[in-house]
Amino acid sequence: MLNSELWQKPAGSSIIEFYDYQVEQSIRYEKSAGTRLRRTPSSAGNRQTWAISMWVKRAAPLGDEVFLYEAGVSGGSDTRLRLVINSSDQIMITNSSANLVTSSGVLRDISGWYHIHWRNTGGTNTVHVNGVQFTTVSISGDTAVHSTVAHGIGCRSTSNDTTTSLDGYFAEVLIFDGTAYQYTDVTDVKNGVLVPADPSSLTFGTNGAHLKFQSASALGDDSSGNNNDYSASNLGTDHQVLDSPTWGA
Repeated sequence: MLNSELWQKPAGSSIIEFYDYQVEQSIRYEKSAGTRLRRTPSSAGNRQTWAISMWVKRAAPLGDEVFLYEAGVSGGSDTRLRLVINSSDQIMITNSSANLVTSSGVLRDISGWYHIHWRNTGGTNTVHVNGVQFTTVSISGDTAVHSTVAHGIGCRSTSNDTTTSLDGYFAEVLIFDGTAYQYTDVTDVKNGVLVPADPSSLTFGTNGAHLKFQSASALGDDSSGNNNDYSASNLGTDHQVLDSPTWGA
């Protein structure tokens, strides 16, 4: 699916008519400003069965390493695991010991939204981008995700180094603990277009979160009912924007 298709709708239909579920805003990340969202769970969740869904829109320049999600600060997959866009614009799953897998596909569109879905279940870790499987790799045992270590969205989990922070936008970030939902559980297809689906009937689990970015003064607020808020750094009220996967078509 072409990324530009995420913006298309049938002629003569309104945005509200086309989308059954509306994502009303996103947040703008600025690499140079060191924008960050972080959380350290107070208790461990299910470290083997989980899923993370996010809508991401990149900005120029491309060719920089970008951390989409990182849990932990050192060691192997059980103490550090991260999802990265590398300097060749490929998706990578990596830990401190090794790059576990690198996609052949690239993410170089700066005009449209990507849906990135990362899940771990039964010792298999998989990434889908816009409904297409980009990577899969075997990861046995516990992972760092949902452990009592620092977790970062769009940045490193603890380092304040800005070189690996995202330049671009995040919308509708869903974090599931204990259920490895597939990308089809959090998206719909409308006229051949992949769009966000209402996640309100899904189970988020102990360390799960739903980041809607609905409060400009508290951009890390969790809307899942768990109160698993992420701490926001260098994200002012002006970083909440209307651009989203269901807006501006």
